[in-house]
Amino acid sequence: SIMTYVSYFRAFLAANTAFAPNCYAEGTGLYEGVAGKPAPFTVFAVNEEGERATRGGANVKCFLRDTDENEVVKVIIRDNLNGTYECHYQAPFASMPDPFTLHIQIGKAPIKDSPYHPMVKPGEPKPSQCYAEGEGIEKATAGKTAPFTVYMQDIKGTKLTEGGHDVDAWLEDPKQGKI
Repeated sequence: SIMTYVSYFRAFLAANTAFAPNCYAEGTGLYEGVAGKPAPFTVFAVNEEGERATRGGANVKCFLRDTDENEVVKVIIRDNLNGTYECHYQAPFASMPDPFTLHIQIGKAPIKDSPYHPMVKPGEPKPSQCYAEGEGIEKATAGKTAPFTVYMQDIKGTKLTEGGHDVDAWLEDPKQGKI
């Protein structure tokens, strides 16, 4: 009877042991991140026979590195105890156009399709870092257009290259206030 229990235990372990080449990941954080915001992804543990693990405990490791292979930020990993691992990193403020390298491993072996190369986009605009330029900033003539351009930058002063942010502008008279 001991041999029966041992064989059941070995079968149980085989069903719940993650085999790195069969494990995979999904989520937006594998491909892109926005500076200053969490970039999530999920790792799925799969055994050697190609079956999804039903328990946690796999030795999942994730590293976000720059082009010189220096670790950029710590990747947070949460074992859901069901064979999945919720992960995220807080993307650093982008100052280079090159992608980072995201390594995902089970133990020392990379999972399927690892490493990934997420692009980090600049974060939300920071009003104190934004500025405006143009003729309309200095002077305006009644009845004529006074053009100017507002340049948006994130908290680190990185110029935002995508639009869609709300901007409020108004003309103010010293005597009457907002016009």
